[in-house]
Amino acid sequence: MILGNRRIKQKGIAKELKISKERVQHIITDILGYRKVSATSARWVPRMLTDEIKMQRKTTCAELLKHYEEAGEEFVQRIVTGDESWVHQFDPESKRQSMKYMHKSSPSPRKFKVARKVMLTVFWDSDGIIHIEFLKQGNSVNSERYISTLRKLSVRLKRLHHLIVTI
Repeated sequence: MILGNRRIKQKGIAKELKISKERVQHIITDILGYRKVSATSARWVPRMLTDEIKMQRKTTCAELLKHYEEAGEEFVQRIVTGDESWVHQFDPESKRQSMKYMHKSSPSPRKFKVARKVMLTVFWDSDGIIHIEFLKQGNSVNSERYISTLRKLSVRLKRLHHLIVTI
């Protein structure tokens, strides 16, 4: 029954087999060695890779390794990578900025943290961060926006490394 439906409940098994739930639990855990695992504790993978995609990745890695063997550390130092993630942006006031006059009998002031969610896009190399952009909530990353980001990255790279970069 478990092999037929991994989400079956002990109550359903007990009813079907006309035995107690306690007996079902004993059989499932102690005799069969099963345990119930929550999907939230499962390991998430970004996507299932086909054999073709795995082969492409293997080929790319072999090419990168070849470049490294030829150029050494200079090759590694030229690698630029990036990532994007939603982050909470919080702009705190300093203690001095938040000071105000109040009467002795007034209740103590309350200060609320105001945070908003923004998309952080960051690019870096072996020396550190090269370019950072924030995209406010409600906006989306589309091809036009991403091209704009890559152009800004290109300008920054030219300034930092005097490289010729084309996009």
